[in-house]
Amino acid sequence: MLRSPLAFRYIVRPSTWVIRQKSTASSNRRLTNADIPHEFVKLVQEDGKLSEQPVKLASLLQSINQSTYFIELVSEQGSPIVRIKNKKEAMKQQREMKEKKLANRVVIKQIQVSWVISDGDLQHKMAQARKYIEKGDRVWVIYSSKPGQVPPPAQNCTSLVEKVHVLMDDIASVIRVDRLGKSVTSHTTVQYAPKKQNK
Repeated sequence: MLRSPLAFRYIVRPSTWVIRQKSTASSNRRLTNADIPHEFVKLVQEDGKLSEQPVKLASLLQSINQSTYFIELVSEQGSPIVRIKNKKEAMKQQREMKEKKLANRVVIKQIQVSWVISDGDLQHKMAQARKYIEKGDRVWVIYSSKPGQVPPPAQNCTSLVEKVHVLMDDIASVIRVDRLGKSVTSHTTVQYAPKKQNK
């Protein structure tokens, strides 16, 4: 037996449609090459161990092909520590990290549904909602009355919400219900997420 989505109730007004992690790229950017403000540094060697004695940064820069490699400051705790990195490998790692962040982004799409709606219009809107869900997006189905339109009885509104829930149930789960008012006939939003996100 399907649990009515109206059993979920939160008073939270929808405002943000794309949720991203706060970028810290600027604060986490490491200094490289001549921007490193130290004359002597310790080098992380190929075996992962530090050089026993500090080496002159200028000498390290002269020893590498700067079109292919660069020197990165990785720590300033105690003696400054640097690592020689391959530019292509570093760029590949940055792309992978960017793709991972994009994969973790939550996109919310809106579907507007009037309390008085024909079956054809409802099917069209739900087909659109399902496409968003299949792409991995979240969907907010927003129920409201058109200007000047009197909403139907509360029972009819509840039936419409439950009908949409049935149409979405095979691929999406209800994760939140927002109401701007006490009655279901007021502005109501039901948020769906792909079921694979709710294991």
